[in-house]
Amino acid sequence: MRGWHNESNRHALAARGVTTRFDPASRISRNGFIYIQDDGDRLGWTDIYVDERSIARIYGDGVVPSGTAIMVGIRVYDQHQRTGYGRKLLEASEEYARNLGMKRIWAMSVVNERFFRTNGYEHIDPGERLYKMVGTIYEKVL
Repeated sequence: MRGWHNESNRHALAARGVTTRFDPASRISRNGFIYIQDDGDRLGWTDIYVDERSIARIYGDGVVPSGTAIMVGIRVYDQHQRTGYGRKLLEASEEYARNLGMKRIWAMSVVNERFFRTNGYEHIDPGERLYKMVGTIYEKVL
């Protein structure tokens, strides 16, 4: 599409029916892949882990509390940032985790502290071992 960097096009897109979808067959999915799209064009994505066995295999047994969903790689493509799509991805991820009985969600990110705090997440201390693996973690109780 032409003109994605044009501010008026960005606002017009935000007013249209943009959807979030869960894609369990995604090539980069381990537990779930949630993407945001408009007319078939992907605007951003996040990968979410909810299976405790998968989480234990990745991070180690007992490192992540039971009932915790892990959200990694949240990304809204540059030309679509500051349009509310990141918030929609967070909401879709939270709903997905909540529907599967998760009690909290962790967002693993070394950037976007303001974004996560604005959306109800708090910075937590994951312990030295996990910090060395993933860096900063933000948590939201579902």
